[in-house]
Parts: sequence; C-alpha cells; structure tokens
Amino acid sequence: MSFNRVVFAEPVKRLFIVHSYEKNHICGQPQHDGALKGLEDAGWVIGKNLDVSVYYMDTKRKNNTAKLMNQQAVEVLSRIKTFQPDVILILDDNAFRTVALPLSGASVDIVFSGMNGHPEDYNESARFMKNRRNPGGNITGIYEKLYIR
Repeated sequence: MSFNRVVFAEPVKRLFIVHSYEKNHICGQPQHDGALKGLEDAGWVIGKNLDVSVYYMDTKRKNNTAKLMNQQAVEVLSRIKTFQPDVILILDDNAFRTVALPLSGASVDIVFSGMNGHPEDYNESARFMKNRRNPGGNITGIYEKLYIR
C-alpha cells in the first residue's frame, strides 16, 4: 500500500481521526464534519497547515466481536504510530475503549466525542483522568448523554 503525501508551505499539525463505525455513519460523521469545520474556522486548513488521516473501525456492521474489534485496534495503533499525529480524535465508545485507553499516558493528545459510557467507568479499567472537572493526563473530551422518552 502506498500513501501520497502532501508537501505543505507552512508548519503542519497532524490529526488522526478514529471512528468506531463505518464511513458516513449517522453518529460519527456529523462529529467528524463538525470537528473539521471548527478547526477550519480556527485557521487549521487541510492541505495548508493540517494533515488528517482517518480510520473507520466499522465495529457495528462488520467488526462487531471483541476479537475483530481488537484486530482493528491493533491496525489503528500501528497506523497512528506511523502517522505520528499531534492529536487523535476518537469518535464513540468502541474506538475509545480499544484505541484511546491503551494510549493513556502517551505523549500524544487525545480528544474523544460521542462517548456514551461513563468516563469514570472507563477510568476504572485504565486510569486516564483525575476527575471530570480536571482530567489531567493526555485524554479529554465530550461525554454524550442521550435522553430518551
């Protein structure tokens, strides 16, 4: 497999986005699009000063067993190591549990979004935060609480 790399005119930041689900999934894609729009609004433009790599774990339709999810995580972690991002954006619980938690304490910053499980529950299996108000460490993000009638 070959990768085409873009040559940038100014210093570049690298973002790696990990989706739990497939491309264009109703949960992950709007978060993905919103994050890139927010970055662009702040002056971080793909092809100018932002290099983005994306991985879709497809853990809902295809890779939906613990074994298959772990295989996907191994692949993602390998790609992250090769890409060497400044920040990793994690979308949803499966990616958080299998990719973000193993990187707790690493030198890369991680932001999660769309996580439905309680951060405190994940923190019991792999310490990544002091508390919600002051997470500390290299992981922070948005906990998603859905209110269903």
